[in-house]
Amino acid sequence: MQPPKDIFCMEADELLDIIEQSILDIETGKLIPDAINNIFRAFHTIKGSAAMASGLAVAAVPTIAMSTDLNNLPPHVPSWSQELGDGVDVSPYGTPSKFEKKVIRRTVPWLTATPESSVSFTPLAKLHGIITPNGLHFCRHHGGVADINYEDHRLIIHGLIDRELIFTMDDIKRMPSVNRIHFLECAANGGMEWRGAQLEALQFTHGMILKISG
Repeated sequence: MQPPKDIFCMEADELLDIIEQSILDIETGKLIPDAINNIFRAFHTIKGSAAMASGLAVAAVPTIAMSTDLNNLPPHVPSWSQELGDGVDVSPYGTPSKFEKKVIRRTVPWLTATPESSVSFTPLAKLHGIITPNGLHFCRHHGGVADINYEDHRLIIHGLIDRELIFTMDDIKRMPSVNRIHFLECAANGGMEWRGAQLEALQFTHGMILKISG
């Protein structure tokens, strides 16, 4: 019986021949959709076979989502570059791309009696980088989300002090500012896992954390 590495190398040679022929087809303008599919199929076969070839190291190959439109991949000209996009005044305040619609905070309906007194979890698995976007901060509320007018908000300092103070938001903004990165974690983060796995995704059980810069 041939060693796994020898079998892999033999099959890889055949697949590389398919890739080479497909590239030639693309260059000559023949069967372009099939040629692109053959290239991706061959690469993925090589990748899967390599995992079985006794630890043989293989460079990462492209992973193509099922929703990918092959007509937008090289050598085609993508559809979005063939027409005008929106003007700069269409979205005065930036919003996420429609292709990021699944990157949202998650809730666990049975966790609390009402959504007004509950938690929304940060989708940890879908974030990149170390700073949590404002719109994805985890939230814990006991009486719903307060809709506070900036001009009406006041910071009151009282208690065991010599002089009680009240600050408006404009008062606070006039003070010297410092930029720092902080990591915040809810005391109950991961609490649902104390008795074992409760849900199928990390973002539902450990999403009560965030990293902010300000």
